[in-house]
Amino acid sequence: LERTQKIKEREEDADLFKSRLLKTLFGECQSKDALGIVQLQSFINTVDEIADNAKDASDIILILIIRGYG
Repeated sequence: LERTQKIKEREEDADLFKSRLLKTLFGECQSKDALGIVQLQSFINTVDEIADNAKDASDIILILIIRGYG
């Protein structure tokens, strides 16, 4: 149960970090490299999806434990 809580906290941290990164990417970036910006945005979103999926998996594990399957 402790690990599922830590995963949830890390996922929330990842959400905040994603928001800051995207603000920096689009707000302060003076680069004319549109492709590079789009690639970075895609990478940031992919990492965020991984964190979301980890949290979802931990939620499922928690439900299984509560129901007595683990």
